[in-house]
Amino acid sequence: MEREYWLDLWQNDEIRFHQQNVNPVLRELWPTLNLPQDQGVLVPLCGKSLDMRWLEQQGHQVWGVELAEKAITAYFEEAGESPVYEQGINIGCYRGSRTTIYHGDYLQLQRPDLTGVGAVFDRAALIALPPKQRAQYADHIQRIVPEKTIIVLLTIEYDQSKHPGPPFSVSEAEVSELYGNRCRVELLDRAPSAGLPPAFSEAGVTDPQQCVYQILKEN
Repeated sequence: MEREYWLDLWQNDEIRFHQQNVNPVLRELWPTLNLPQDQGVLVPLCGKSLDMRWLEQQGHQVWGVELAEKAITAYFEEAGESPVYEQGINIGCYRGSRTTIYHGDYLQLQRPDLTGVGAVFDRAALIALPPKQRAQYADHIQRIVPEKTIIVLLTIEYDQSKHPGPPFSVSEAEVSELYGNRCRVELLDRAPSAGLPPAFSEAGVTDPQQCVYQILKEN
């Protein structure tokens, strides 16, 4: 989707995609990863996700990247924080007590911006992008995170012909194509999803599936 599409959604408060609770998969799966508390976590296309706050509470430093400045402001305001603005290599960021959110396009991020990151939680980034941008996104993420980074990826599978998205349907084969050359990809779970907006069922989408992957960058 074009950047203006997402900026307009935030500007008009049309943010049905924002979850009002911490993602249950994150709560259940994260402790099994046994990541050190000082391991930084990247949450791409983060909005004002409460998942970041939960990761903070587990002791992690958190990095996000978000186009909409309104979303970044809301994240810190809702936590009662006053972040400090700093300029990175190609992109500025708002730095709070344990969370840093870069304001701009994820393609502007460079590896030095993410010093300390050893994990990625992607609940809503890949599935927010159409096919061409998914390939560009996955390639860039793999370029800027260090070796041995663990990526927890959530996707949705459904009959894309019934609804144009977003969120978009992303198959297991596509995940393997996007990440398989540089990473070890493991499908951890596939289960019925209740997370799609009503418009999807109204369009005839039945039995959507949520898939959970653990991806380890190897080179």
